Amino acid sequence: MRFAKMLLLLLFGALSLPAAAGLNMGTVTTVDNKAGYAWAAIGLARDNNDGDLFCEVSGSNAFCWGHDKAKNEFSCHSNAPAFVKNARAINTASFVAVYWDPGRPDFCTDMWLSNGSQYLPETHKWPSFFKILFGTNSATGIVSGIRYNTGIPDDYLSCDIHASSGYIYCAARSGFVTYHCYTGEAVNPLFAEGVRSIDATSMVTFNFDGSTGMCTTISVRKSSNFVH
Repeated sequence: MRFAKMLLLLLFGALSLPAAAGLNMGTVTTVDNKAGYAWAAIGLARDNNDGDLFCEVSGSNAFCWGHDKAKNEFSCHSNAPAFVKNARAINTASFVAVYWDPGRPDFCTDMWLSNGSQYLPETHKWPSFFKILFGTNSATGIVSGIRYNTGIPDDYLSCDIHASSGYIYCAARSGFVTYHCYTGEAVNPLFAEGVRSIDATSMVTFNFDGSTGMCTTISVRKSSNFVH
């Protein structure tokens, strides 16, 4: 339920912004110690006046900390393998939400990692010729290209993975068409690793079973040609 509520807040916030390029989740750092979460779009949380979010992996442990514009602070750590993998996968195309039990704020309980075009900062530029391509039960897109495609302002492609449950969700939208699928890390560990590898240098293709909606395979191609 908390993931659904946050997704709605992020979506409404994004759609209220001027649509000058591919969908942009202009998410500043937020810390809520009462509810036990902090979030930020990493590539967009670059101004310390608006807060920041850090995660560090050291050995088998991950440490996350930060503050928002109102100087609300958080700090927690985890040695859960999936949490550590998510922390290690953070990049400029990431949205990160860290969770903890307010009664034990030192211990992180979960991380929602979403890697996608809608979280890229303005420092990435790309010609506006590349659009999302839909195939039979597949979607393909260049992450930077989608973000800066001025022709279709609401396009996006992103994949999410939740550390505690292993739940994975991928979606791509072009115009009025949206393709999406879901799976789990325990069911499809290779898909999970593909999701974690998505960054600003990536061309992503995700495939799914049209009858069940389950994600089946993901291809992540990286190249200097995909960033400017």
